[in-house]
Amino acid sequence: MIGIVGEYRRLDEERRVRMEMMAGVGGGLVLVLAAAVFVRRRLRRRPRTLAGRWAVHNGYVYRRDRRVHLFVQGPPFDRGDGVVERALLVGSCAGRPSLITHFGWYRGQPGRIIGSGVALVLELPGEVAPPLQVDACADAADDAEFDEAYRVWCESPELVRAVLTPRARRVLTGGERVNVRLDGTAMVVWVDGELRSARQLATVHDLGTELYRLIPESVWVVREPPEEVPVQRAPDPEPDGVRAVDVHGRPGEASQCDGEVSVSVTMPAAWPRLTVVAYEWMADQYHAVTFDRPDPSAYRLVDIMFAVRSADDNFRRAVLADLAEWLPLDERNRRCGMVLEADRVTAHAPGELANDTLVTLLADVVHEIVTRLSEDTVRYRPDKLAAY
Repeated sequence: MIGIVGEYRRLDEERRVRMEMMAGVGGGLVLVLAAAVFVRRRLRRRPRTLAGRWAVHNGYVYRRDRRVHLFVQGPPFDRGDGVVERALLVGSCAGRPSLITHFGWYRGQPGRIIGSGVALVLELPGEVAPPLQVDACADAADDAEFDEAYRVWCESPELVRAVLTPRARRVLTGGERVNVRLDGTAMVVWVDGELRSARQLATVHDLGTELYRLIPESVWVVREPPEEVPVQRAPDPEPDGVRAVDVHGRPGEASQCDGEVSVSVTMPAAWPRLTVVAYEWMADQYHAVTFDRPDPSAYRLVDIMFAVRSADDNFRRAVLADLAEWLPLDERNRRCGMVLEADRVTAHAPGELANDTLVTLLADVVHEIVTRLSEDTVRYRPDKLAAY
């Protein structure tokens, strides 16, 4: 009898051990599946392109623009019959606004790419004149001295001496070879070749940072603002239709005139006229290929992508100080024009007043402008920043 009881106890113990093993295996499978789901979701959120992944880790925003280089003049964007953009990163380099792009140039059709490169465009705090360009010699040895590794093009020996100091020359010969151009308010650092690794992006960014910090302040030329010239405007035509709209809790007005829809709100202001329009939008809507550019501002990225005009340059500077960080980063700004005048903020685009999607987009842009304008800008009056 005792033997039978012992046998039952042994069988119960074996059954308990098997159940614990099965529970452990089942728990392990659940953990593995949970981990797989987590990793898969993280990978889905991870940028799929090399440039996008580098941007995430280095504080840049990945953009899908394709025509920015229509508006960036000179080397390295002047080769072939034209340039196509493959990736655009917008961010900060050495504390200055900058963009990094992977681009290609073609002969004949845009699809026939014959060369490519990676370039950093950094906004300088002042203007450099005349242009200075430093080209890397492809056949130079790795240990070549600066004069053997590079060719320098500039009409001012004084500017060359000020920029290409012994330390700057060591930076240029101490690692990867890059090409450099200082022209106007931009510094361009680039390498030729297909984008194959994050090292190329890091090279133009890191060397651009080092070189910018070595440039003495005496190099910058700060231009005086142009003399104000009064502009006479014809009265605006009467709208074809008007309706009230809600602009994020603020009463607004949507109207249509000559095939264009406008959304506006009133402000406690008495501004001179200021317009903002994206070159890309003008190219899309009006098939423009050349542009009458306004005078450069202190914001290179804005100058590259937008025409910001006002007869009152002080007002232009005040508005840009409020909007310059937002304008290049919000793609909605490249789908409409913007106007600040008298007591109104207006966004406009071709379309029909019945298009609620378009009206909503314009209302959102107006709301973004209103929320970003400082109190000083709202109170701006001609010839002084505020009227109390």
